[in-house]
Amino acid sequence: MKTTLLSIATPTGKRFQKNVVQINAEIAEGRIGVLAKHVPLVSSLKTSLFSIRYEDGKIEHGVVAGGIFNVTGAEVTILTIDYVFESEIDVSRAKKEIEKIKKELSNNIKDAQKKALNERLKYEELKIELKS
Repeated sequence: MKTTLLSIATPTGKRFQKNVVQINAEIAEGRIGVLAKHVPLVSSLKTSLFSIRYEDGKIEHGVVAGGIFNVTGAEVTILTIDYVFESEIDVSRAKKEIEKIKKELSNNIKDAQKKALNERLKYEELKIELKS
């Protein structure tokens, strides 16, 4: 099977880089599945679930906290605030984060802060959804 190089990077330096057969994600235009030699495209990436299929048939699921989704034909690059694979998710920690975020949202905050907190909330809720 043909593969494409998938790179995921965050501002904190957390990186993932492997050859994969397919990447499924939710971009601004909707759900997309990218195979090797996909036509070039750049889009915003929604805070959502994503999946990766490897050459051996293994599928790995994860959650991504929005960002940029760039396909060059030879590789796919995801630039995001954060991401996590299902195997790395700590449900109790995600639940604590949700409670913390909900408390912050109950305060009188600016719309920009509220939007950022709602994105963080969605990210944490998707972690729990993926694990259940």
